[in-house]
Amino acid sequence: LLSIRRNKITHCQEFTFLASLTHLRQLNVSGNPFASTTAKLGYDYVPFLLFLVPRVSVLDDEQTKQSHVRLAQRLFTDTSGNLSDRLLELLKRGNEAQLAGYLRSLCPIQLHSTTAAVASADESAPSRQAWPTAEAV
Repeated sequence: LLSIRRNKITHCQEFTFLASLTHLRQLNVSGNPFASTTAKLGYDYVPFLLFLVPRVSVLDDEQTKQSHVRLAQRLFTDTSGNLSDRLLELLKRGNEAQLAGYLRSLCPIQLHSTTAAVASADESAPSRQAWPTAEAV
């Protein structure tokens, strides 16, 4: 369990260190400034975190779904399964605005809507998560 809630984390780039924590199963990042910022900018941070730490089974006190983890992997990798070159470039410091735009294009928040991919795989998917289908990526 790693709880870094209520810290002063302002950007998603600050979470890249999590990728090295291969045994991490529970993560809580709620209460950080980045969470409200991502919502205001129109994207959901959950797919990005699930991409970084795919073995996490509990994120922000909610059980993760394997369908969401698989979709997150497809969103952020190329056809060979490698980290997309675009994302790799955007993870560098100073690219916060560009990363926000990239994440907004891949995992926008659309209230009262879910994608067919997420909804059909898991009827209990939160309605705020409206990520594109794997075919659209």
